[in-house]
Order: sequence, then structure tokens, then C-alpha cells
Amino acid sequence: MCHFKTPKLFFIISRAGTVGKMCVLKSSFNKSIISTNLIRVRFNNQLLPEYFVALMTYCKGRVGRLRTGSDGSFTHMNTGILDSLKFPYPPLELQKKFVVAKDNIELIKQKMRDSLNEMDNHFNALMQRYFG
Repeated sequence: MCHFKTPKLFFIISRAGTVGKMCVLKSSFNKSIISTNLIRVRFNNQLLPEYFVALMTYCKGRVGRLRTGSDGSFTHMNTGILDSLKFPYPPLELQKKFVVAKDNIELIKQKMRDSLNEMDNHFNALMQRYFG
């Protein structure tokens, strides 16, 4: 019998190459190995990883001592900088509402992209029919 575990959320941030790029990773594994060029950040129960990624993506160089380069990536990234970040964040319930709203918007955006692709396919089929 196979037992599926509830996915755990992990926050991963790049420390080299694409410095400062970040994501929330969902994994059902208890242990994993990550590259030395990545930093795994653990949050207390008052901060949702998804909210933090959205905040950092929006604020970039305006938060703490993080600075961005010309391409928008962070120029310096180490655990000391991450440990020293201080920023206000809303109550957990408000963060949860934000994450739900963000996920709903992303779902709508994906549906719109899918619809646009479908319309392009129909248009191309019509063009092929008339001019092919």
C-alpha cells in the first residue's frame, strides 16, 4: 500500500549564477540534497514562504541590504544577509488570503494563456484552409 505524504513547502534561493532568484518548492520527501549554490530558508510559523517570495520579488533592492544588478538579480547573497533582514509582515490570516488571491490570479492567467493558444491554433488552421 502506498501512502502519500502531504507536501512540505521549502523556500529556495540562489546564491550563485542567478543570484537571488527564489521559489517555493513543494516536496513530499523528508530529505533531499541541494546544490551548494542554493540556500534553503526555514521560516517560523508566522511567515508563509509564498508570501515572502512575493514580497521579495516585489521589493527586490528595497528590502534590507539586498541590492539588485542591472538585470534585476541580486548582486550579493549569503545567509548573513538573509538573517539580518527585518521587515514588517501582516498577520498569518492576511498572508493566507494573499496567497489564495495570488494563486487564483495565476490560475486565471494560465487559463487566458491557454485560450490564446487555442485561438492561435484555430486561426492558423483557418489560414491553412484558405491559403494552404
